[in-house]
Formats: sequence, C-alpha cells, structure tokens
Amino acid sequence: MYLRRRYGAWARSMPPRNHSVTRPVSPAEVNMQPNVPSLTTYTANNPHSSSGQPDASTLNDTAWPNAFVSDFESRIWITYRSNFTPIPRTKSPEAISSLTLGVRLRSQLMDPQGFTSDTGWGCMIRSGQSLLANAFSVLLLGRDWRRGEKEEEESKLISMFADHPEAPFSIHKFVNRGAESCGKYPGEWFGPSATAKCIQSVLPKPEQ
Repeated sequence: MYLRRRYGAWARSMPPRNHSVTRPVSPAEVNMQPNVPSLTTYTANNPHSSSGQPDASTLNDTAWPNAFVSDFESRIWITYRSNFTPIPRTKSPEAISSLTLGVRLRSQLMDPQGFTSDTGWGCMIRSGQSLLANAFSVLLLGRDWRRGEKEEEESKLISMFADHPEAPFSIHKFVNRGAESCGKYPGEWFGPSATAKCIQSVLPKPEQ
C-alpha cells in the first residue's frame, strides 16, 4: 500500500512521454509488444495459422489462447540499450580486473567518457528492471490491464525506468547501488543475488 501511494503519486507527477521537457529523458529500451510469430492464435470461427491455412495437426497442441497472447504482450520487457547518458567507469584496479576482455576493450575504444551501453554485462540488471516494472504494472495499473488501456499511466510508469541518472529505477541507479551494497561496479556482470540487493536498495524505506 505504501508503494502504491508513493509511486502512484510520483508517476502522476511525470509528464506524458510526448510532453516537451527542458532536459530530454531517454527511455529504457522497452519492448511492449514482442515479435512472437510462434504465438499463433485461433478462434472457433477461424482455426487458421498466421499464413491463413488450417493446420489441424497443431490446432489442439500448440494453439495459444487469445487471452494468453494479450496477457503476454502486455508484459514489460526492458533489455540492452546503447547511447544513454554515460555511466562513469571506476578506477578501482579490482573492479577493472573483473571486467571481461570484450567489455574492457569496448569501453576503452568506444566509450572513453564512460559506459554508454550495457551490452555484454547488463542482462541481470535489465531482468531486475523488468521484474520490478511488471510488479509496478500490477500494483498501479492492475493485473487485468492490457496494452492500449491507460496509455498515459503506462507511459509514466515506463519513464521511471528511463536510462537517465535521475530516473528512480534507471540502470544508473542500479549500478550506483550495486557498488554501494554489494561491490559490483559499472561494466561488471551482476548476478541474481546482487540484482536482488539492488532492487531492495532502490526501493525507499516506508519512513522515507
């Protein structure tokens, strides 16, 4: 209930995604409608595959109910992204040595100002963001919410995960909390435990 009040108020204070702002906010790469060609749907009056041809051999075994597809396509998916506000690199020798060779080379050759992409190291952070975003979706929009409904509220919710240092659940916030709470640094792969600690850390305590 506390989170509903706190973040419901925060989301309501945010401008719609197409609102003009003085500082551009770059949203996290979110796929709200994944391209899932295998999720063929059938109805009683139209038992055809996406090609328009009946497929009796798979009609009973692999047909996905429309309700399932609608629910699936309404889940929030946050994934790798590039060209966001740089995340400064740490100068700690221990942290640098923990980076994979590919991440180290890419950061030195392509991102001299810091990490502007989480490709190769941000998968668990993005999974944690997706988990948290879908939890907020249920909390703020309701479990029965589907894409195309409450579009302004949806946009404001997603903006909380924008790839910008000021967004409350940005990758920047996760990385900062990772360094503080579990010794994980920019460019370093976060495991499930570290990501869970980051989620706990970015959520404010009730007294805050």
